[in-house]
Amino acid sequence: MIRVTFVMEQHLGHRTFYEVDGETGFHVPPDDSDAVAQALERLLDDPGLRREMGQAARRRAEAHFDARINTARLVALLQEAAG
Repeated sequence: MIRVTFVMEQHLGHRTFYEVDGETGFHVPPDDSDAVAQALERLLDDPGLRREMGQAARRRAEAHFDARINTARLVALLQEAAG
């Protein structure tokens, strides 16, 4: 069984925060099935790249999207704003 964990985004005129091209996944142009196929082939052909990107994506998610961390950041920001 092949297990592939990565992020692939299609940008529709704006930059997103979720994925870092070449680090946690690949940017592919909208409606470009060849680019999607190339990105998938690259991942399927390189188990090390899949593993590295999966680990990098997990680290990024844990650092930037953890509810407890973001709640603490928000509380600190509100306390600072309140004086």
